[in-house]
Amino acid sequence: MTFMDWEEAWRKSRRVLPEDAPERGVEPFIVRPGPTTCGPGQLSDPAPQDHLRRSDELLNLVESHGLTGAWAWIFDTDEHVWSPGCFNLLGIDPRGTRPSYALLLDRVHPDDRAGLARPTDLVRGDAPATQTFRIIRPDGTLRILCGRNDIKLGPDGAPRSALGTLLDVTERERDIKAHVSLRRQTRDLSRKARLLWFAMRHDRTFDFEADAADVLGCPPASLGSDPFACAGREAREGLYRSIADHQASGTEMQRDIVLHPLGGAPRPCRIVMIPNRDPGAVATWTGLLQVMDGVEPACPESEGEGHPAAMRGFHLRAGRALLDWSMHDLAAASGLSLSTVRRIEVDDDAQPARSRPRALSALRRAGIRFMPLRDGTVAVSRSG
Repeated sequence: MTFMDWEEAWRKSRRVLPEDAPERGVEPFIVRPGPTTCGPGQLSDPAPQDHLRRSDELLNLVESHGLTGAWAWIFDTDEHVWSPGCFNLLGIDPRGTRPSYALLLDRVHPDDRAGLARPTDLVRGDAPATQTFRIIRPDGTLRILCGRNDIKLGPDGAPRSALGTLLDVTERERDIKAHVSLRRQTRDLSRKARLLWFAMRHDRTFDFEADAADVLGCPPASLGSDPFACAGREAREGLYRSIADHQASGTEMQRDIVLHPLGGAPRPCRIVMIPNRDPGAVATWTGLLQVMDGVEPACPESEGEGHPAAMRGFHLRAGRALLDWSMHDLAAASGLSLSTVRRIEVDDDAQPARSRPRALSALRRAGIRFMPLRDGTVAVSRSG
């Protein structure tokens, strides 16, 4: 026989004591483990009484916070037992009130009663294990409870009693509802402003919401591994190099990039990423991508990856001057002819589009940085 059986036998003996029996000196009827039973006052081991007393003390301590309660229904005798916490949760005065499962259901919000087990369901042993529902107290206040049901079976396998615990989860449910509402509002605002929130892990895999694929112009399957696939090879590689550099240094990153979705117009975007530290070490990164509708950045690929279309000949000349290079030096470093370097430095539009990116790449490899400023100009600097 389990400890619960000891406790149940003890509690039942207390309920059937004569009303005039003195509170002190009356020993409970205890069923002892094994085939032998003891009558009143014939306890061979006082430990069960101590356990039961401590169990009552623990129950009172837990229920004193006003957030829990318990109930029981013995089918054979139609006896209902509520703990003090159960009365408190339902807002019912235990004096002069006879507990019953029907009374508990009467306090449940009408819209939630259909989801709870009916009395006939309990008697058949058919009851959901866990339920969350609202109750309305006599003073009109509404609380949200989480109930857990347990059906006890007799030796013949037939339902013998039903036990239930109640937990007040009002604050938790309100917090969840507020969080869901805030997420919905944030998502709606983000869509309106063309903003995408994302997270990045140490292995440089990303977490975007599913609808981000429409904004990024990439297949949904690549959102986690390569969400910026439509930025073009050079721009994408430059972006991932910048991410790796900032990841290594644990510093914030801001970068502009132009996405080229299939069948759509180019989308200039700004990416901002900040490290999340836990504690001391960077655990993950939080990122924000904004589509710059109607704005064409002077240098869409920022942080040293100036977009070739935004660069002019004087940017190349400034880079050469910082390196103290001649046109011959730039031609040798880029693999271009001297005449081609001369023409792209005077913004000859007849030059092939691929020539300028090669010259820019040569300057970057030598330590030249092209950084866009807020007013649209491009600053040229030398690192190292």
